[in-house]
Amino acid sequence: AKLLLARVADDIDEWANKGEEMPLDIRARTRADCAWAVRQCMDAVEILYIASGGSGLANTSVIQRAQRDLHAVNMHGILMLETNLDIYGRVLLGKSPGTKAI
Repeated sequence: AKLLLARVADDIDEWANKGEEMPLDIRARTRADCAWAVRQCMDAVEILYIASGGSGLANTSVIQRAQRDLHAVNMHGILMLETNLDIYGRVLLGKSPGTKAI
């Protein structure tokens, strides 16, 4: 997840420094990378959450809060993995991304 987000940051910096608009394929990949990174974080926390047993259910549990927050982030439209992979695949195949939010 950290490497994906570092690549995203590098791509954004590169195109911002050029003063040019980022090409559609890189924008689509960037969205897919962000969504995949968030999903990886959610999956990692889910493993810890399950391993924590009953204590992980407590409202005071840090792992419970992380698990809940990451599930919420994964449900946000801009970071939904399946949607972003679909957009990236469409762009790679030369089709319209199917959304203006890219």
